[in-house]
Amino acid sequence: MKSFVIRTTFEGEPGSDWIHEFRNFGEDVWRELRHDAEISLDEIDSSTTSFGIRRITRRRVSHVEQRLRKLIASHGFEGDLVLEHQS
Repeated sequence: MKSFVIRTTFEGEPGSDWIHEFRNFGEDVWRELRHDAEISLDEIDSSTTSFGIRRITRRRVSHVEQRLRKLIASHGFEGDLVLEHQS
C-alpha cells in the first residue's frame, strides 16, 4: 500500500482564511477519493498545514495522484502545496 501527504510549502502558521480554504480543499479530496484511499475527515478538519491519504493500492496510485494534482490546481494551491509520496 502507498500513501501521500499533502503539505504546505511555506514556513510559519497560515492565517485563518487560508486554513479555512485548505480544509475545504481537504473535504473535496475526501469526497473525490474516499473510495480509493483511507482519508480521515477528522484529520482534515483539524489540520492547518498537512493531511494524509493512506492505504492506496498499487494499481490506484496513478489515478489518485492525478486526481490530487487536479484538485490542487482547481483550488488554486499550485505552488502552495506539495504532494509527498510515502511508503
